Order: sequence, then C-alpha cells, then structure tokens
Amino acid sequence: MAEPTPPPKRGLSKGALVGIVVVVVVVVVVLALLLSGAIPGFKLAGSSSSSSGPTTTSFRSALMTANSSAASRGGTWTVVAAIGVDSVAPLGVPSDLASTLGVSCPVTNAASSPPSLPADTGAYTTGDQTGWVFFLFQTASSTLLLSLVIGSSVTTLGTIVGSSCFTDFSYFTGAVGVIDSPTVTAAVATDAASFTSQLSEATSTLFFLSGASITEGTSTVTLGAAWNVMYTNCSLSTESGSGLEFTATVNATTGAVTTNGGTHAIACTDIAIEPPSTTTPKTPLDSAFLMGDPSLTTGTSTTNNIGCLSGDYCYNLVIMQASAGVTFSSLGLEVHTSSGVPYTATVSISIVAIDSSGAASTVPASCAGPQCDVGGSSPGWTYGTTGPCASGACGPTASATVYMTITLDLGLSNPTGSGLQAIAVGEGSFSGTVSVNLP
Repeated sequence: MAEPTPPPKRGLSKGALVGIVVVVVVVVVVLALLLSGAIPGFKLAGSSSSSSGPTTTSFRSALMTANSSAASRGGTWTVVAAIGVDSVAPLGVPSDLASTLGVSCPVTNAASSPPSLPADTGAYTTGDQTGWVFFLFQTASSTLLLSLVIGSSVTTLGTIVGSSCFTDFSYFTGAVGVIDSPTVTAAVATDAASFTSQLSEATSTLFFLSGASITEGTSTVTLGAAWNVMYTNCSLSTESGSGLEFTATVNATTGAVTTNGGTHAIACTDIAIEPPSTTTPKTPLDSAFLMGDPSLTTGTSTTNNIGCLSGDYCYNLVIMQASAGVTFSSLGLEVHTSSGVPYTATVSISIVAIDSSGAASTVPASCAGPQCDVGGSSPGWTYGTTGPCASGACGPTASATVYMTITLDLGLSNPTGSGLQAIAVGEGSFSGTVSVNLP
C-alpha cells in the first residue's frame, strides 16, 4: 500500500511572490511620489540649502543609520525596500502618513512634523542622496517601519502593524550582498549620457527592492534584488509641463544594467499618481488617439492653406483614431527637438477640420507654438467661432474626430532631417503621450 502523500509545506507560489512584490512596489512608488511632492500632502518646502550644499549620503551609509534606530526597538529588522531622493528643490514630508498613503491597516506616526528634504543643485549622478526612506520589516511583530534618514539623523515616519497587512513579508532577503548606490549610478553612466550631457541640474530618485526567496516542497523560488534609477528635469512638486526622463534597472548584486529605458520626452503629469483609494485611473492616450504619417508642405497663402502661413514649412498629420472622450481639452500638442526640448521656431499649431470634398474648411482649435495646452504651462487653445464652429460648437468639450488634420507651422526654415517630433500629451482624464517623428 502506497504511503499517503504528505501535506504540502506552507509557502508561496511564484505568482503569489510576484504579487507581494507588486504590492511593495506600489507602496514604494506612491511614497516616492509623495516624497517628490507629486501627490497632495507632500509639498515644496521653503529654501533651506546652504551655500556649501546639503549633506548627502549613500544607501549603505543611510541604511546603517536606519538599522541602528530600528535595533533600539528590539528584535530583528529586514530592509524590504528603500527610496533615495536628491531633488533640486526642497521637499516637505507629510505628518499624516496613513491618510496620505490611503492604507487601512493600523498606522502609528511618530513624527508630528517630519523634517523637509533639503535641496541639492550639485551633482545628481553620484548616488549620494539628500534623503532616504527605508521600509524595514519585523516578522515577529508583523510590523513595517518607515524611517526617513537625512544625513546622520533618522526620523520615524510611521509604523504599520498587522499580520493581515504583511502576509509572508518574511520571504524578503534584505540588503545582504547588495551594491551601494554610487555603484548603481556608475553602472548606468554610459546609458544616461544623453540625459546628463544636456542637464547639469536634475532630480535623482533611486528605488531599491529587496530580493525574495521561498522554499515550497522541494522547489525554491527566488527573485533577485533590483535597483531602479530615474533622472528627470520635471518639477516633481507640480503636475504640469513636459520634460526629459532617464530610467534604468540594475541588478542589485552584480551591478549589471538589466533594463535601459533610455532618455525620452515625457509629460510631467505622467510621473504624478494619486493614492489608490481616492483616484480613478486615467486612460492611456495611446489607447484612444493616433496620428498618421506626417507630410511636409509649404504655405502659398493664408486662405487656401489654413494653419500654414505663406512661405512657411508645415507638417500635416491626419488624426487616424480619436475614441469617445478625446476632446480638445484632453489634448496637448507640442513639437520637440531631438534633445527632447520644445522647438522654439514653431509658429503655430492648429487642428483643422476637413469638409466633404477633402479640403480644409475651418480651424476648431489653434495656438502659438511650440506647445499648446500642455499641463497648463503653455498657451491654451483658441477656439474657432465661424462656419462649423459658430454658436460655440467648437470649445473645450468638442470632440477631436478622425480625419481632422493637425497642422504644425514650423516657420521659414526647412526642418527636414532635423529629428523633430510631434507629441500629443494626454490631459484631464487621459495620461501619457503619443509621438510621431517628423522626417
């Protein structure tokens, strides 16, 4: 008679493990954006940097400070995740951590007035950050401790307690054998050169996520520790405008770059998210809006080339997809150079309506370039009032429709081969960008 099959040992599947990691990443990203001021609650603080610059610390040095503070609470603590921020502007930290994060588990906040992260306008690629937030977990008490380290000082931002909140966080392996933050930024230096060569000042955010290991029966599932690097010149204290971003992921034990996101133009609204409990997710613009291939023309008169002045070089892009809800107010449009900055020679940007014969008939929306209605930091749309636009038919809530044409008047100089891009930016209920290269 066969022996009965023993019950499986308690453990997690790889899918469940990944699920835990996703939860931690969400909390890390939310807190990172809170620290950046992108979510209400964390705000731009008053200027506090000295002429010699603030004290900056590496991950390893700051972790020693955080571990020493945690040890005073008793028991063993493991670092699950960490965020280091080096910002060009001082950043305030909220005292009401529970409501800001939107968590339902018990939270005790130890600091009624947490210190602000000082500004640093010096080098942002050294891996030394002005402030670090550590997520430290204690298995015995099912407690997650959030510690803010600035220089050699540590402040407890709060503790979140409850076994139901942190099932199996004990599988995270901590920072043993993990490379320090200066090694991380050195590893991405070549990949980041396109960004760093253009910007002497930027904000650096370094994310660390611990590895995890779980034995289930005779199998062991492991997930390696990782670093994520982000540099941006977006103002992280506001949700407007556009800028540049560099991102990369680095193996936290070998230092190998595993993902190079490169340097790219972004809408600064893309790095701002809201707490999960209070916000309806925005629709990615690229799922609802599409521009066709551009064609270059020159204006011959201001009457038969609507949106393109006589003698100017203009690109026309037909709107190939515009789902329900894509209105003029949900679209920002801009022209960027190959360096990801606005092309200042742009004369105007127009959305042109086409009549039944295929000819341009009227301009429902237009503005002076190089940016139109991008995050409230550029000129807004001017709406047409005649012909099909009479009686207020064209306005913020009017729909952008298929076969309308986007006309980009780029002035008297031939832009061919300049590496320009036309970029549509999601506004309102839309997020993200749609870009087309201009030949």
